[in-house]
Amino acid sequence: METIAKTLIRSTLRQRINVLWGLSKHVNFSSSNQSSLNLSGIYPPIATPFNEDETIAYDKLQENMDRWNKIPLKGFVVQGSNGEYAFLDVDERIEMVKRVSEMAARDKLIIAGSGCESTRDTINMSKKMASVGAKAVLVVTPCYYKGRMTNEALERHYTKTKNEDFQIIAGSAGFLYPALAVGAVGGICAFANILGAECCRLHDLFKAGKHEEAKVLQHRMIMPNAGVTRVFGVSGLKAAMSWFGYYGGPVRSPLQLLNSEESLKLRQTFVASKLLDN
Repeated sequence: METIAKTLIRSTLRQRINVLWGLSKHVNFSSSNQSSLNLSGIYPPIATPFNEDETIAYDKLQENMDRWNKIPLKGFVVQGSNGEYAFLDVDERIEMVKRVSEMAARDKLIIAGSGCESTRDTINMSKKMASVGAKAVLVVTPCYYKGRMTNEALERHYTKTKNEDFQIIAGSAGFLYPALAVGAVGGICAFANILGAECCRLHDLFKAGKHEEAKVLQHRMIMPNAGVTRVFGVSGLKAAMSWFGYYGGPVRSPLQLLNSEESLKLRQTFVASKLLDN
């Protein structure tokens, strides 16, 4: 496992990937004799719902969770970039993981974004999130001191934070099918916040060997997915969530909601892909 992890890290250090570590019950980072955790499936990196005063709207989170629990998602990612984790304090990050763990259906797996700039803080955050229900953590690439983030530095960061398992998952619904085709075990897809059933269906089609159907569905997802990720980001995601009956709500400043022109442009991508009525 150590050799595999190092090889994968070296080959992907400069790419946008999701590195997942499974957590043991006691989160002992010095132990290597632990069983693997199957992370295969689709996970929405859930949006953090805010009230108008930018406090976290836990009642709206419950409403969204009630709907997501009815979809065959493998679980939920809490505190990914779509959760605006960079704008949350430590207590809010841990509390969100705790609340989602309590609200999630019993068969759902909780992955927590424990990434911090320092290795020490990443390990400590991982332990705290595990204590409130996370079964795996999503570790990000430190970037503040980018010039000193050499291959050696990043390799040491990931191997120190490694617990029991190393798995790579597609980080977008925009390339979910190609990622599965080359060995990814699933997807962490912002698109699954709004169209989770469709993301799960693509995964199921791939597993069933129905590749032509999977490709057609993949192509329909590309443009609207780009709109809620690369083009408009979390502001676009929250706008689209409201169109599909979820609570999107405000973003935390300095982020801003979409203006009317941007909202119309985003909506047209869903209509053109026949995922939303005009």
